[in-house]
Amino acid sequence: MGLSATKVFTTGEGGLFVTNKAKIAEKVMELRNYGLNNSLPHYDCEDLGLNGKMTELGAVIGLKNLETIDQMILRRNEVSELYKRNLKKIPGIIFQEITANSKCTFKDFPILIDEKFFGLNRDELSIALDKEKVETKKYFYLPIHKMKVYSNYENKYRGFLPHTEFVSQNILCLPIYSHMPSEVVEKICFAIERIHQHSQEIKKCIKDFFNNNDDMSLNILEQKSHLVPIQ
Repeated sequence: MGLSATKVFTTGEGGLFVTNKAKIAEKVMELRNYGLNNSLPHYDCEDLGLNGKMTELGAVIGLKNLETIDQMILRRNEVSELYKRNLKKIPGIIFQEITANSKCTFKDFPILIDEKFFGLNRDELSIALDKEKVETKKYFYLPIHKMKVYSNYENKYRGFLPHTEFVSQNILCLPIYSHMPSEVVEKICFAIERIHQHSQEIKKCIKDFFNNNDDMSLNILEQKSHLVPIQ
């Protein structure tokens, strides 16, 4: 479990390991301490470990986060419901399905974009929202088997991970944070709706810009997708 600064529950950096197996827990504790076996009478590393111990400052941050974690998760669920209520009427937007009896922290709010119905692909929507100062993230793109560090495995898994590749090519994470005002969510949704309504004109503007490096096209794009404040 990651505890970096982008997570809902954070200690600033680092992570959390959970197991109900005593032997696994013992081995992990050795590995986080350089691979030292504390049962040995001398300073000797049995395994290739690392210095993965939590700092006192990180622990303090974590303890303070525990005081508000329930409220933060509650607010993120409220924000996600507000997004869904406003965006469900727009064709081509698919939401993550949360299974029954599950509780999601909504560390991110991901949507999938079906270009056939929305009118723009994921990348084009991201460009249009960026012109409205709405920052989005393509989590996770690229998928692991297409990353450079794992390039030796790309051919091995080519064609075997169609769902992974579909999600990676179409996913877009909208802004979400634990103190996000409802009016900000509504403005973002309104911008997405306007972008959908002018999707064909926006698509042409983006195409003209990349084909001809035409700055005028992006000026038109700003006009078509302009985020008008909700009164």
